[in-house]
Amino acid sequence: MGADAAVRGYFIKKFRRIMIVIAMAGICLTACGSRDGEEMVQIGQKPLNDDIEAKITLSDITWDDYNSGNEWKTCLHFSFSDGTIVDKELSYNPSMIQKVDFADITGDGMDEIIIYRYFANTATEYTLVNFFQIEGNTVTEISPELELEELGNNVWSVIDVDFSEEEYNMPVFTMESYVKENMIVTTDKRLLVGYQNDGWQIIER
Repeated sequence: MGADAAVRGYFIKKFRRIMIVIAMAGICLTACGSRDGEEMVQIGQKPLNDDIEAKITLSDITWDDYNSGNEWKTCLHFSFSDGTIVDKELSYNPSMIQKVDFADITGDGMDEIIIYRYFANTATEYTLVNFFQIEGNTVTEISPELELEELGNNVWSVIDVDFSEEEYNMPVFTMESYVKENMIVTTDKRLLVGYQNDGWQIIER
Protein backbone atom coordinates (compact mmCIF):
# COMPACT_ATOMS: atom_id res chain seq x y z
CA MET A 1 0.00 0.00 0.00
CA GLY A 2 2.87 2.38 0.86
CA ALA A 3 4.51 1.81 -2.56
CA ASP A 4 1.24 2.52 -4.40
CA ALA A 5 0.78 5.74 -2.45
CA ALA A 6 4.33 6.81 -3.26
CA VAL A 7 3.85 6.19 -7.00
CA ARG A 8 0.51 8.05 -6.95
CA GLY A 9 2.11 10.96 -5.11
CA TYR A 10 4.96 11.09 -7.64
CA PHE A 11 2.61 11.40 -10.62
CA ILE A 12 0.41 13.97 -8.89
CA LYS A 13 3.46 16.15 -8.22
CA LYS A 14 4.67 15.69 -11.81
CA PHE A 15 1.35 16.74 -13.32
CA ARG A 16 0.85 19.67 -10.99
CA ARG A 17 4.26 20.97 -12.03
CA ILE A 18 3.63 20.57 -15.77
CA MET A 19 0.21 22.21 -15.50
CA ILE A 20 1.80 25.24 -13.85
CA VAL A 21 4.37 25.42 -16.64
CA ILE A 22 1.68 25.14 -19.30
CA ALA A 23 -0.41 27.85 -17.68
CA MET A 24 2.53 30.23 -17.38
CA ALA A 25 3.56 29.67 -20.97
CA GLY A 26 0.06 30.35 -22.21
CA ILE A 27 -0.21 27.04 -24.01
CA CYS A 28 -3.79 26.43 -25.05
CA LEU A 29 -4.97 22.87 -25.57
CA THR A 30 -6.76 22.33 -28.87
CA ALA A 31 -10.20 22.05 -27.35
CA CYS A 32 -13.34 24.01 -28.11
CA GLY A 33 -15.52 23.10 -25.18
CA SER A 34 -16.44 20.35 -22.78
CA ARG A 35 -19.20 17.81 -22.42
CA ASP A 36 -19.77 15.66 -19.35
CA GLY A 37 -16.22 16.27 -18.18
CA GLU A 38 -14.69 15.42 -21.55
CA GLU A 39 -12.58 17.72 -23.70
CA MET A 40 -13.96 18.30 -27.18
CA VAL A 41 -12.31 19.47 -30.39
CA GLN A 42 -14.49 20.51 -33.30
CA ILE A 43 -13.61 18.91 -36.62
CA GLY A 44 -16.08 20.57 -38.97
CA GLN A 45 -13.78 23.46 -39.91
CA LYS A 46 -11.26 21.10 -41.52
CA PRO A 47 -12.64 18.19 -43.56
CA LEU A 48 -10.61 14.99 -43.55
CA ASN A 49 -10.98 14.63 -47.31
CA ASP A 50 -12.30 16.43 -50.36
CA ASP A 51 -15.28 14.12 -50.96
CA ILE A 52 -18.14 16.53 -50.31
CA GLU A 53 -20.65 13.79 -51.17
CA ALA A 54 -19.46 11.47 -48.41
CA LYS A 55 -22.43 10.44 -46.27
CA ILE A 56 -20.43 9.70 -43.13
CA THR A 57 -18.08 12.32 -41.72
CA LEU A 58 -16.19 12.77 -38.48
CA SER A 59 -18.06 15.27 -36.32
CA ASP A 60 -15.81 15.69 -33.29
CA ILE A 61 -13.26 14.07 -31.00
CA THR A 62 -13.66 13.98 -27.24
CA TRP A 63 -11.39 12.43 -24.66
CA ASP A 64 -10.95 11.36 -21.07
CA ASP A 65 -7.50 11.94 -19.59
CA TYR A 66 -5.76 13.06 -16.41
CA ASN A 67 -7.28 16.55 -16.72
CA SER A 68 -10.81 15.14 -16.68
CA GLY A 69 -10.18 13.01 -13.59
CA ASN A 70 -9.06 9.78 -15.25
CA GLU A 71 -5.66 9.36 -13.64
CA TRP A 72 -4.88 5.89 -15.02
CA LYS A 73 -6.72 5.91 -18.34
CA THR A 74 -6.60 7.97 -21.53
CA CYS A 75 -9.40 7.28 -24.00
CA LEU A 76 -10.38 9.02 -27.25
CA HIS A 77 -14.00 9.13 -28.47
CA PHE A 78 -14.51 9.64 -32.22
CA SER A 79 -18.07 10.76 -33.09
CA PHE A 80 -19.45 10.46 -36.62
CA SER A 81 -22.36 12.03 -38.46
CA ASP A 82 -24.26 8.71 -38.54
CA GLY A 83 -24.30 8.56 -34.73
CA THR A 84 -21.43 6.07 -34.42
CA ILE A 85 -18.98 6.64 -31.56
CA VAL A 86 -15.66 4.79 -31.63
CA ASP A 87 -13.56 4.58 -28.46
CA LYS A 88 -9.78 4.16 -28.56
CA GLU A 89 -7.88 3.63 -25.31
CA LEU A 90 -4.25 4.74 -25.38
CA SER A 91 -1.26 3.12 -23.71
CA TYR A 92 1.03 4.81 -21.17
CA ASN A 93 -0.90 6.48 -18.39
CA PRO A 94 -1.58 8.81 -16.71
CA SER A 95 -1.30 11.22 -19.62
CA MET A 96 -2.76 14.51 -20.84
CA ILE A 97 -3.90 15.39 -24.36
CA GLN A 98 -1.95 18.47 -25.43
CA LYS A 99 -2.89 18.92 -29.08
CA VAL A 100 -4.96 17.45 -31.91
CA ASP A 101 -3.51 17.99 -35.39
CA PHE A 102 -4.14 16.88 -38.97
CA ALA A 103 -1.70 15.91 -41.74
CA ASP A 104 -1.60 13.55 -44.71
CA ILE A 105 0.86 11.07 -43.18
CA THR A 106 0.23 8.20 -45.62
CA GLY A 107 0.21 10.22 -48.84
CA ASP A 108 -3.29 9.08 -49.84
CA GLY A 109 -4.64 12.62 -50.14
CA MET A 110 -6.62 12.45 -46.88
CA ASP A 111 -5.59 13.83 -43.50
CA GLU A 112 -4.78 11.50 -40.65
CA ILE A 113 -5.37 12.55 -37.05
CA ILE A 114 -2.32 13.20 -34.86
CA ILE A 115 -2.71 13.18 -31.08
CA TYR A 116 0.03 14.77 -28.96
CA ARG A 117 0.16 13.79 -25.26
CA TYR A 118 2.17 14.59 -22.16
CA PHE A 119 3.40 11.59 -20.17
CA ALA A 120 5.89 11.21 -17.31
CA ASN A 121 7.38 8.18 -15.61
CA THR A 122 10.13 7.72 -13.02
CA ALA A 123 12.77 8.35 -15.70
CA THR A 124 11.67 11.57 -17.40
CA GLU A 125 8.90 13.43 -19.29
CA TYR A 126 7.73 12.59 -22.79
CA THR A 127 5.73 13.94 -25.70
CA LEU A 128 3.84 10.90 -27.00
CA VAL A 129 2.24 10.93 -30.44
CA ASN A 130 -0.54 8.65 -31.73
CA PHE A 131 -1.74 8.49 -35.35
CA PHE A 132 -5.23 7.52 -36.50
CA GLN A 133 -6.67 6.88 -39.97
CA ILE A 134 -10.38 7.46 -40.69
CA GLU A 135 -12.35 5.52 -43.31
CA GLY A 136 -16.10 6.04 -43.11
CA ASN A 137 -16.90 5.49 -39.45
CA THR A 138 -13.90 3.19 -38.88
CA VAL A 139 -10.92 4.38 -36.85
CA THR A 140 -7.57 2.61 -37.18
CA GLU A 141 -4.46 3.46 -35.21
CA ILE A 142 -1.39 3.56 -37.47
CA SER A 143 1.24 4.70 -34.97
CA PRO A 144 4.81 3.69 -35.93
CA GLU A 145 5.44 1.62 -32.79
CA LEU A 146 2.64 -0.74 -33.89
CA GLU A 147 4.50 -1.45 -37.13
CA LEU A 148 8.19 -1.04 -36.36
CA GLU A 149 9.49 -3.77 -34.06
CA GLU A 150 12.43 -1.64 -32.95
CA LEU A 151 10.03 0.85 -31.36
CA GLY A 152 7.95 -1.72 -29.53
CA ASN A 153 9.97 -2.16 -26.33
CA ASN A 154 10.55 1.47 -25.31
CA VAL A 155 8.67 4.65 -24.56
CA TRP A 156 9.44 7.13 -27.35
CA SER A 157 9.24 10.90 -27.12
CA VAL A 158 8.80 13.02 -30.26
CA ILE A 159 11.30 15.87 -30.01
CA ASP A 160 11.04 17.34 -33.52
CA VAL A 161 8.68 17.39 -36.51
CA ASP A 162 10.18 18.21 -39.93
CA PHE A 163 7.98 19.19 -42.88
CA SER A 164 10.84 19.62 -45.37
CA GLU A 165 11.85 16.00 -46.09
CA GLU A 166 11.05 15.52 -49.79
CA GLU A 167 11.62 11.77 -50.08
CA TYR A 168 8.98 10.87 -47.49
CA ASN A 169 5.37 11.77 -46.95
CA MET A 170 5.62 14.76 -44.64
CA PRO A 171 6.08 15.23 -41.79
CA VAL A 172 9.14 13.28 -40.55
CA PHE A 173 9.49 12.71 -36.81
CA THR A 174 12.60 12.64 -34.63
CA MET A 175 12.01 10.25 -31.72
CA GLU A 176 14.07 9.51 -28.63
CA SER A 177 14.05 6.85 -25.93
CA TYR A 178 15.79 7.28 -22.59
CA VAL A 179 17.57 5.29 -19.91
CA LYS A 180 18.05 6.17 -16.25
CA GLU A 181 21.13 4.97 -14.37
CA ASN A 182 22.33 6.18 -10.99
CA MET A 183 19.59 8.82 -11.00
CA ILE A 184 20.90 10.27 -14.29
CA VAL A 185 18.72 10.23 -17.44
CA THR A 186 20.46 9.97 -20.82
CA THR A 187 19.30 9.39 -24.40
CA ASP A 188 19.30 5.69 -25.20
CA LYS A 189 18.30 5.84 -28.89
CA ARG A 190 17.41 8.54 -31.40
CA LEU A 191 15.56 7.66 -34.61
CA LEU A 192 14.29 9.60 -37.60
CA VAL A 193 10.97 8.06 -38.67
CA GLY A 194 8.86 8.73 -41.76
CA TYR A 195 6.07 7.14 -43.82
CA GLN A 196 6.94 5.78 -47.28
CA ASN A 197 5.73 2.99 -49.57
CA ASP A 198 2.62 2.24 -47.51
CA GLY A 199 4.44 1.94 -44.21
CA TRP A 200 6.61 3.53 -41.55
CA GLN A 201 10.35 3.51 -42.20
CA ILE A 202 13.34 4.25 -39.97
CA ILE A 203 15.19 6.83 -42.03
CA GLU A 204 18.16 7.29 -39.73
CA ARG A 205 19.50 5.76 -36.51
